[in-house]
Amino acid sequence: MNERCGQVQTLFTKQGVRSCIFKGQANLPFYPSELSSLRQSGDIDI
Repeated sequence: MNERCGQVQTLFTKQGVRSCIFKGQANLPFYPSELSSLRQSGDIDI
């Protein structure tokens, strides 16, 4: 899922579409360690 998020972000950038990642995958590093293992990734919100 992380790889796909990066691919989508790269595609947007190449097409001149400004974007940023607000939630989900981008925020996982900010979760406390005891919660990060519980976070399941299943989709990408665009």
